[in-house]
Amino acid sequence: MRRKSKVYISGLALVASLAGSAFAQPVISVGGLCPGRLTFRWDRADPNAQAGLCWGRNMGRFVWPGFPCTGVEFGISGSPTLLKVFRTGPQGRGRFSAQAAPHLCGGYLQVLIIDTCTLSNVVQIPQ
Repeated sequence: MRRKSKVYISGLALVASLAGSAFAQPVISVGGLCPGRLTFRWDRADPNAQAGLCWGRNMGRFVWPGFPCTGVEFGISGSPTLLKVFRTGPQGRGRFSAQAAPHLCGGYLQVLIIDTCTLSNVVQIPQ
């Protein structure tokens, strides 16, 4: 049975430096039931970097207009919503779990490594 829960959305600004990334594109995945508890995983990210988990209703293209990652092209359309800011960990990989509200189901996630303006792959939240 699926549970209905809320996810808390942060309105934090994306702040980064324009230093180059030492790693390849970060890889993300998501699993679980939506609405309900989802587990989000990442790998191949810059170690101990600040990252933002972003959500969008559809896949597409969105060019970030603001500082400092001006011109970064997201693979999700519309203006991506920042769901969470986190650190990537000493090996550049990790995971966390969170409750997902019904309106997030079927949407798409992408991570922006804020320290380097590097984007991950895009994944769909399961329904």
